[in-house]
Amino acid sequence: MFVLLNIDQIMATVAANQTKAGIGDIIGIITPFLSYLSEGVLLDLTVANGVAQVKAGKDLLLPMLSLLTNETVSGLLTKLIPESMQPMLPAIQAQLPGILETTSDVSSTLILVKQQ
Repeated sequence: MFVLLNIDQIMATVAANQTKAGIGDIIGIITPFLSYLSEGVLLDLTVANGVAQVKAGKDLLLPMLSLLTNETVSGLLTKLIPESMQPMLPAIQAQLPGILETTSDVSSTLILVKQQ
């Protein structure tokens, strides 16, 4: 299954954040993901017995997780993290590149169960 991204929403988000980051930074951040705009995002979908599972694999998740090592992205995300947890961020950000470099597999599954 391929999920197509909403280019209008992406461009609106970029425009809204232009004052927070330079346009060059933003272009550099989204460039690796441009193929998703034309080809969609590959997700595994299974439906059985009233349960739908949507799984994202390492081909999608590793590049997305690598965004967390980008200063612009981490700066924007820091504002979303509770202040009490922010002191931990520098240690996590320092370790993340090494963790991602040695990660051989990662996946995330969303399980949707129909209510009875």
